[in-house]
Amino acid sequence: MASSDDFAVAVDEIQYATGQGPCLDALADGQLRHVPDLAADQRWPLFGPQALASGVSGILSMPLISPDSQPVGALNLYFAMPQSLTPEIERSATTFAAHASGAIAIAFRLADQISSVTTFGAHWPPDRSSTKPLAWS
Repeated sequence: MASSDDFAVAVDEIQYATGQGPCLDALADGQLRHVPDLAADQRWPLFGPQALASGVSGILSMPLISPDSQPVGALNLYFAMPQSLTPEIERSATTFAAHASGAIAIAFRLADQISSVTTFGAHWPPDRSSTKPLAWS
């Protein structure tokens, strides 16, 4: 998990502690969650009041998608004032989330390659006394 500051970490921790919130929902189903006014939103009865008490009034949670189209994380924007999300902020955040998803895809591919190299390395050098083939073509 990476955050811009301790405030964002604290709000994220409220979601983890209560087991509910827009970030967890976006992570569960891969759908964007926009909460223009948290005080008027009743979807998260445990998370909502605690987030409001911490100073959050609006939220945008966007899923980060893996190469196999599964949500693997979420990008959250927390707003101090309700109705703060502008089209420009949403465009920028959506673009950033898409780039972050691309970086995740690269990380998944690298992890797969490292795993393949590690698996290959476990079988190298070949046992020349074995009756198994040394190479295939």
